[in-house]
Amino acid sequence: MNALKLSVLVGLMSIAVIASSAGTTMSPTLYAQSNGGSSTGKNHFVAVLNGESVMPPVKTDAKAKAELALVGDGKTMSYNITGGPVDTVKDVTVSHTTGGRVADIVVLRSATEKGLSGQANTASLSGNFTASDFINGPKDMAALVKDILSGNVIIRVDTLKYPLGIVAGAVKPNL
Repeated sequence: MNALKLSVLVGLMSIAVIASSAGTTMSPTLYAQSNGGSSTGKNHFVAVLNGESVMPPVKTDAKAKAELALVGDGKTMSYNITGGPVDTVKDVTVSHTTGGRVADIVVLRSATEKGLSGQANTASLSGNFTASDFINGPKDMAALVKDILSGNVIIRVDTLKYPLGIVAGAVKPNL
């Protein structure tokens, strides 16, 4: 290979390395919002909840789907969870999990709230939360997005019969 072709090849490889490292150093909030406001990609997240994803796994017919999205300036997360059948829901939480340890980040619904109690074939829960609602874990929404992208965030639904969760699922980017 002649010197000119070799130098062009080395230059292209250098540009590729610089471009790939620039994408990984972007802050999570900017990265999450970098898709031009689209509702997919890094600002829209989904979770499929089932009994197999609970620790320890639970045999249940209950299933749910959760959708989360960064809204506005990226400091608010909206959520919509639908599923069933459920019976006497106690808590719905977004939690951080690593190495078998679970720490609740934000409680979307607590046992003290009305709604979602009794038998329901299809139940739903929706609303918004901000970092000021966090009880544990990340310091801001950007850190939560980083945890989601790392695969360390789950949503769990607890009931009176299943206090450790009747269904759970990992939150993932909706690509």
